[in-house]
Amino acid sequence: MLTAMFSTVPTHIRPLAVNLASNTLLKSFDDSYSITVSNHPMPYEDNVRSNKTIITLSEHFSLQEEFESTSSGDANGSNFLYQTLLGLGMSLFVTVLVIFPLTERITNAKQVQMMTGVSPLTFWLSSLTWDGLMYLICIGVTTIFLLALDEKNTFSTHGSSGTFFFLCFMHGFAAIPFVYLISFYASSPASGFTILLVLNVIGGLIAPITTWLMRQFGEPQWEIGKKTLVTISDLVRHIFSFIPSFPYARGILGLVQVQNENNVCLTGVSSKTLFELCTEFRDDPADLANELQGSKAAYIKCCEPPYVNFTTCGVPVDLPGGNSLTFDCHKATSFYTWTPRNGLNIDIVWLFSTGLFYFILILLIDFGIFKMIKSALLSKIYPGLNLVSELDSDVTFEKNRVEEQIGLVSDRKNQDDILLVKDLCKRYKAMMAVNKLSFGVKNGECFGLLGVNGAGKTTTFR
Repeated sequence: MLTAMFSTVPTHIRPLAVNLASNTLLKSFDDSYSITVSNHPMPYEDNVRSNKTIITLSEHFSLQEEFESTSSGDANGSNFLYQTLLGLGMSLFVTVLVIFPLTERITNAKQVQMMTGVSPLTFWLSSLTWDGLMYLICIGVTTIFLLALDEKNTFSTHGSSGTFFFLCFMHGFAAIPFVYLISFYASSPASGFTILLVLNVIGGLIAPITTWLMRQFGEPQWEIGKKTLVTISDLVRHIFSFIPSFPYARGILGLVQVQNENNVCLTGVSSKTLFELCTEFRDDPADLANELQGSKAAYIKCCEPPYVNFTTCGVPVDLPGGNSLTFDCHKATSFYTWTPRNGLNIDIVWLFSTGLFYFILILLIDFGIFKMIKSALLSKIYPGLNLVSELDSDVTFEKNRVEEQIGLVSDRKNQDDILLVKDLCKRYKAMMAVNKLSFGVKNGECFGLLGVNGAGKTTTFR
């Protein structure tokens, strides 16, 4: 027995190894003979037999697989790539916007603005306008780059670029108020950025891919215990949709997937092969119809402008025996559908509703509505509860001392203070900056006020 060892990487090595073994056996009997092997590949697309197009076996199965998988809605990986890059990129840009409102809250710059009469509505609308303008510039530049580098026409056909811009706009409408809301509960810019980063990675990367794949594999109703993958996917989707990066990433997945299906005639088969096949079908439809009723029938749906300059799909073809056959033309699918896996309507509704909800929630917090509701509820539940915070003991002592000194104003000899202030108040519209402050300053005393930022020290001296 003779064994020939060869590498499996080069395609031509197998026949060479067999030829080497054959020559070894042959020369062992007669050294004057030898066997020569040569390789002459056939042209890929230019083979003609009886004036009909020959599609090689490998090309046929490649086209068939591409059409069947893409037309049926299976992912080819590009939607996950766009979802990862665009989802994380836009979410990280919005995450940076937490620094400014959080810094203003920590330094009490925001409180000073409120004290001077700035309305919370004006404050947040101005912030939203500026941040929204920066975000619009960002998505505009992103859209231009996508169109310039779009080799597979993912964002340049069927109005997908406008849909992408609108989806990004809705993401900003929801994500920016969400960032503002997080700024109320973070203790520093670093902690706020970290919280949003974790939420965006989970909600904008892991959860969308997980739910999308669970629905794709679960649509045949594969059971996991008592619940299907579809049920679990929908439950996870409802939970994470409150994070704006989740419906945005889901929308990118659906947008790219629908575009892959819409562009199957443009990118799924070479234009030359499609033209030859459509020409053959046009010239002799009855003869080719029987051959193409099977797997190749998917290609005929592309036999229409703009893919070829004539139309053969959608036209009834008479077959032997009095039967007829019609190949439907390829139709583009709209992005704005309620389809749970690829439709954008559900995600757009989530982005709009959560953005509106978060902005209203921010205004309710800054207008003190929740504090008022809490006080009213506590007053009803505990009627005797004193909701007014008690004064510190030293403040109470100073207040009582000032009242005693005011009573001794007529007796200069027993009065130690050269300045007495009783129940000083200062209001900026609805904001009470100084509330019934009383103090006295003695002769030769170095006097100062201690308190947190925004307590009213500067206002008192003014």
